[in-house]
Amino acid sequence: EALQKCDSDEGAKKIIELYFQKYTGFNNHSVASYLLDELLKNFSDENWRQYQPKPLVFFQGIVYRGTLVPPSVIFKDGFIDRSPSQNLDDYVSDCNGSVGVSTTTSFSMAKGYALPLVTAKNVDSVDIQPYGYIYEINCRSLSAINIAETQSKRGNKFRAMLARGKAEVNVIGDIKSCDVMKAWKVYRNTNTPIEIYNNVSYVDNNERKQDSEVHHILVPHRDFNPAKNDKEKSADPSSQPKNTPK
Repeated sequence: EALQKCDSDEGAKKIIELYFQKYTGFNNHSVASYLLDELLKNFSDENWRQYQPKPLVFFQGIVYRGTLVPPSVIFKDGFIDRSPSQNLDDYVSDCNGSVGVSTTTSFSMAKGYALPLVTAKNVDSVDIQPYGYIYEINCRSLSAINIAETQSKRGNKFRAMLARGKAEVNVIGDIKSCDVMKAWKVYRNTNTPIEIYNNVSYVDNNERKQDSEVHHILVPHRDFNPAKNDKEKSADPSSQPKNTPK
């Protein structure tokens, strides 16, 4: 009723904000959850995420990722979320494993993943790769989660402390090739010079078209894939037109 009486978009926004500030009954069946989903979907550039019942802190900026995968692959394909989950908490955990694309704001931390330590009873039998790669990424995703700050905002002080040690930013979905800036080839033998590779596919901020859609995992109460919805609807017998006599 308040929205119907309102005569401006700004006034309507204030009414909704006041509603979220006072509402405490978020659950998978509440109107508030579905309303918030629609706002996230249609107005992703506004700060509606602050009203999610489980706070999330997002990150945009320079991050690093250490890996053994060479630039010939990463500069072409980017980084792929190979173990996607439908559960948002899997991405937020400080022990998220292979869910998402894990990056860090710390160059030295990324180097540890580029040159992983290998422990074995018989070290001579282990083939240790003598080099790895550290990638510099201009993270412009709308779904890159700052793990430490998110855990802190949720009141998980111990988990936040552990996460700060890794300075982790976990990206939901893939990191595109055009966001990968360069790579360093680093060697276990510190006397070997570091090699630098620039990514010719990188697109700077002025030319990069910003993603406008919020990742589906952040709006869990709706399936926003029209093609899938249409397919499911056509398969539903109740949605088919009934034969009626002329």
